[in-house]
Amino acid sequence: MDEPFGALDAVTRGRLQRMILELWSKDEGARKTIIFVTHDVDEALLLATRIIVFGAGTGRVIYDYSFRTEKSQQERRFDDRAMLDLRNTLVQMLHSNDSFQNNLHNKEK
Repeated sequence: MDEPFGALDAVTRGRLQRMILELWSKDEGARKTIIFVTHDVDEALLLATRIIVFGAGTGRVIYDYSFRTEKSQQERRFDDRAMLDLRNTLVQMLHSNDSFQNNLHNKEK
């Protein structure tokens, strides 16, 4: 799905996000994979079990983060320090994609 909630008001968006989480958590053995494209970092943190960031115009993966364990209610909370750090990293990537890629490349050297 490509930005499926982008044009919705906040209340409707929140309801649909909760619905996705409820549907996805119902039957662990029959879960379906959902590929959800979003530029909303908070939405990605709430819904994702894996977050992949593509470079601007390159189609190249510049960041790939998988949650180590099943997302619990604690992991979905935005007062968790690790989640806040991950959120800040993702926001930095989206707002300064070129400078983030350069910093990432320099760290690999």
